[in-house]
Amino acid sequence: MKGDPAIRGGLFHQQRADSAMDQALDRVLLVINELITERGIFHCTLHFSSSRATLWLVDDPHTYRILTIDALIAPDTLLAYARRPPFERTIVPPAQILVRHTRRRHRLRADRRHRR
Repeated sequence: MKGDPAIRGGLFHQQRADSAMDQALDRVLLVINELITERGIFHCTLHFSSSRATLWLVDDPHTYRILTIDALIAPDTLLAYARRPPFERTIVPPAQILVRHTRRRHRLRADRRHRR
């Protein structure tokens, strides 16, 4: 391996700390699921280390929005995005989006159990 031996030596001893996004993961995934299936979001990136979400809307695909964890899980967040019919060119049916969310949640819980 290349790099500074002082940094390299401690690299594998690091442990990941849960972020605010990790702690609110169930709520975050439910909100993201509704934003994608009912509110016109076609792409979302969750940044766990900074506890932010980046969203792209079907109506404005060249502009993205960044939401902090507090904004994302706030009760009125969904009100900022109007309900809309499913996008005409949707490839993944809404029912499959929820299944993927559920599988991810179970996998993350299993990962947490193994870290203890």
